[in-house]
Amino acid sequence: MKKIAIILNGDRIKSKSQLLVIKNSDLIIAADGGANNIVVNGIIPNIVVGDMDSIDPDVYSKINNGLTKLIKYKREKDKTDSELAVELAIENGAWQIDIFGMIGDRFDHLLSNVFLLSKFAKKAHIIIHQKNIRMYYLFDKIDLSGKKGDELSLIPLSSGVKGISTKGLQYELENETLSFGSTRGVSNVFTSDKASINVSSGKLIVIHRDLSKMV
Repeated sequence: MKKIAIILNGDRIKSKSQLLVIKNSDLIIAADGGANNIVVNGIIPNIVVGDMDSIDPDVYSKINNGLTKLIKYKREKDKTDSELAVELAIENGAWQIDIFGMIGDRFDHLLSNVFLLSKFAKKAHIIIHQKNIRMYYLFDKIDLSGKKGDELSLIPLSSGVKGISTKGLQYELENETLSFGSTRGVSNVFTSDKASINVSSGKLIVIHRDLSKMV
């Protein structure tokens, strides 16, 4: 099983810690214009997938090297480049998928990707990276490392998330239920360098904001 990085064509990747995660991945997949986002950092992806309509000409010349696998689709298709990239990661044996460049200026793409990744979250451990934020999908239990004062938000992604219990947070939950649309889980705070969340049923988005890495 592999750790696979997927690069999307959203916010530019500048964080050294994020680039290190990408470099240490077993496989790097760029979704179309995501190739621009990673090649500018001197990293050539293993695979580029999509209709190739958003790739800069100079970047295309670098990935059209006989070493990077180019999987081209027609522009008129039933799936986004993001979905094609995630499916490809699953097919290549991903147990963890790290997503970069998901936050851009297309709110429709952002929202569709949030729900898209939810669909695959039981097939692989998915982590979305954005500046000093990491986002996870939770069905059962997660243990997080951070720092005292870091912010943590729990956002229900299903109609009723039941049996939520937390440790290491300022506002603890004990076998609680959060309904879809509830804001009760927003802006909790780490009280130490560890936090854990348990869920008995339903699906949560967990957003960890590391205040020591404001970039």
